[in-house]
Order: sequence, then C-alpha cells, then structure tokens
Amino acid sequence: MSHANAQPAVQHASPAVTVLAASLLALVTLLPVLLVWRSAWLGRRKLRACPVCGGNAVREAGAEGISYTQARVWLQCGQCATWRRLETNRTDHHAHERRCKRDRRRIGKRLRQLETQRRAGEIYAFIARLRSEIVGAEDFLAGTCPPRPALRPRHARGDR
Repeated sequence: MSHANAQPAVQHASPAVTVLAASLLALVTLLPVLLVWRSAWLGRRKLRACPVCGGNAVREAGAEGISYTQARVWLQCGQCATWRRLETNRTDHHAHERRCKRDRRRIGKRLRQLETQRRAGEIYAFIARLRSEIVGAEDFLAGTCPPRPALRPRHARGDR
C-alpha cells in the first residue's frame, strides 16, 4: 500500500559527518573562551614572574589608572632588581596586590616564629651554661661583668 503522493524517506547523514559537524560547533564555541582565558593567564603571568630571572618576588611596585578597566603597573624584581612596566586590567592588578600583601604577612609571621625560636634557644643555652659553670656569685659576676681596668703602676716622684 503506497500512496501516490507519498514522499520518499529522508536520508540521514552518516555518523562520521554528524560527529564532524558537532566537533566543529564545539570548537567554534570553545575557541574564543580558550583564547580569552589564555590571554588573561599570560597577563597575570607577566605580573607574577620577572622576564629576566623568572623570580616572583617584588621589591617595589606602583600603578596608575589609564582607564576605568586598565592600569599601568611598574614592578621591580626582588631578586635581580629589574624594572618592568606593563598594562593590565585593574582586576588582575588588585589580585596581584592582594597576593603580595598575603606573602608579606606570611613572611612576617615566619620571621616572628624564627625570632621566637632563636630567643628561646639562646635563653636555654644561657640557662645550661649558668647551671654548668657557675657555682657562686663570684663566678656569675666574673662571667657577666666586664673586666676591671688594670691599675697603672705608681711611679716614684722623680720618675715622671
């Protein structure tokens, strides 16, 4: 039973063509996103790493606004003292400033910890030395007071 005005069945594309078309659509949608992401990553990397030595320490920094979204930043490398200037967006600049402040806080905290440990070590060493070498008050004074100046010999009255 076929009808006189029946249309022939529609042929579908082969699976290879369908996969190729889907891949092309995915590439067209993802490529701009990947390019923007890579560009932003390179901009942040220029802020973080010195082009000469690759160090990430910053000795001195400054910035000025160029526009509402852009800033001109100058940084001095903390390892090789190379100055670098670049233009970046303000968001990346503020993120870099926050990162530097966080690093400074961490360095300060670690410095205080090391100083506390050094002081405690010196105190314990002093206590151990006191216990081992000092028997009485004379020993303590001999170890802590500066030596007395030597007395000048007295000359006879006619020797001057």
